[in-house]
Amino acid sequence: TKSAPNMELLKTGQFCAGLFSADKCWTRAKVIDIKDSEPKIELLFVDYGDVERVLSKDIRWLSEKTAAAPAQCIKCSLHGIQPLETELQWGSASAEAFAKIVKDVPLIAVTRTHYDQLCDLDLFIYCCDTDYTGTFQMILVM
Repeated sequence: TKSAPNMELLKTGQFCAGLFSADKCWTRAKVIDIKDSEPKIELLFVDYGDVERVLSKDIRWLSEKTAAAPAQCIKCSLHGIQPLETELQWGSASAEAFAKIVKDVPLIAVTRTHYDQLCDLDLFIYCCDTDYTGTFQMILVM
C-alpha cells in the first residue's frame, strides 16, 4: 500500500516492505524487533541479508503473494574456515579483506551441508576459456 501501516498492527516476524538506505528502494523485509523510539523498526532485508533500523513511516505492507515468495538471501559459512581461536566472530578487517578478494569476481558456491538454516559451502573462482573447447577451471578461493 502507499501509506505506512498502523504500528499497533505491526508484529515481530511479519513481512513488510522497508525503505532500504543503500538505494532508497522499497525492499522485502522481515520485522525482527520493534523499539520504543525512532528509528524504531529493526528489519532484516530478506533478499540481501542486511539488517537496519528504519523509521515507522518507511514501512509498507506487502501483498500476500509478494510476502510468500522465498527469500533470495541465505546465511552461509565457508567450509573449514573459522576466525582465530581468540575471536568469536570475524572482525570488520577480515570481512573487508574477503570482500576485496571476491569483488567483481565470478564465483561458484557448492553446498556441502545445510543445517539449522545455515549453508556450509565451498567457494570457487570461476574461470572460463572462450576457445573452441569451452573448458573451464574451478580454483578454490580459500
